[in-house]
Amino acid sequence: MRHFGFKFAVTCSLILFITGVVLAYPMFGDSLALTRQQLYEKSDPIYAAFGGCGRPCHVTYSGGGYMRTFLSAARHALTHGVQVIFDGPCLSSCALFADKARDTVCVTPLATLGFHKSWAPNRRLFGSVEHSDPPQSTDIDQWVRANGGYHVDDFLIMRFRDALAFWKQCQSPKSVQGIERRAVRRGVHIFDNLL
Repeated sequence: MRHFGFKFAVTCSLILFITGVVLAYPMFGDSLALTRQQLYEKSDPIYAAFGGCGRPCHVTYSGGGYMRTFLSAARHALTHGVQVIFDGPCLSSCALFADKARDTVCVTPLATLGFHKSWAPNRRLFGSVEHSDPPQSTDIDQWVRANGGYHVDDFLIMRFRDALAFWKQCQSPKSVQGIERRAVRRGVHIFDNLL
């Protein structure tokens, strides 16, 4: 009986230790099990970043998300030639996507891009975060620095006329153009392709 209790205690301790290592170091967790987000990233990176945006991908609002997700989507868009139309706010990691997938991206007059410092959990101090400048291309980085730099607590907004220096212009798809313009005039935000 004593022997069984000892084995049980050692087994429980080992399980707790391994679980702690997996949680503390996500690189080990990636190889053990895939989250739903990781499955989306692997099967359809554009869907993981923007949801059901259609083809061409018509984005009327994106608040961003995990940098890894949007960088994977940018690689996918470039490799597969997925056209992405930004027709409203594109913030945070979405702006990083727009930068990295520039050859397949166009902007409409409603497009705005928002830049800020990226953040990641501080592995040395539990419960805190570390901030850093996102890995933007040199020309976008220069524009951001010339216009106030990356901020921790708010966005630096690039308006349509400035965006034209980096991206080509396109028209909003006709099927939703009037609905979006009326919604913008009323102050309503259209999230990820309502139609």
